[in-house]
Amino acid sequence: MGNTFGTDVHSPNSPLVLVLAEDNDAQLSMLTDVPRVVGNHPAAFEAVAADAAVILHWSGSRDRLREVFMACPHVRWVHSRSAGLDNLLFPELVASDVQLTNGSGVFSQSLGEFALAMILYFAKDFRRMLRNREAARWEQFDVDEIAGQTVGIVGYGDIGRAVAARAHAMGMRVLALKRHPPASADPLI
Repeated sequence: MGNTFGTDVHSPNSPLVLVLAEDNDAQLSMLTDVPRVVGNHPAAFEAVAADAAVILHWSGSRDRLREVFMACPHVRWVHSRSAGLDNLLFPELVASDVQLTNGSGVFSQSLGEFALAMILYFAKDFRRMLRNREAARWEQFDVDEIAGQTVGIVGYGDIGRAVAARAHAMGMRVLALKRHPPASADPLI
């Protein structure tokens, strides 16, 4: 069964949020002021499904989200913390007038930095450096420079643009693939 947190869950100023997630997810501490029930199965929400106004899809499958959604007759908003929604859509949600939002842009800067870190990790052969350090030996070796190299980005949305900005700043040539071409030229690609 899920856990209810927060103050008056029936107050119109604080709608009840069903959080589809594992109860032990440490990041849920960010929601301390939100009246919520956390669970990873529809049974966790049975007692409060009729009162729920919001479903926060923190983690879990589309089928699990669909089960919870179908049990909540008054839900008005579904939010997914992930950027993409294609893998979460199901016919009843698409046909409804429930607002669907996502976390687009929330992770872009961090993932752009991560992608640049991985580019540098392989170009500078950090694996070899770490192995040498563990073996307590000094060994010279050549590394690649990333300036002048080409990086390809498949999916040029917020995250792709964050990667492009960092790669471009490092002197890399950026190629990008996007489902729908932009209306104007992008100076990063």
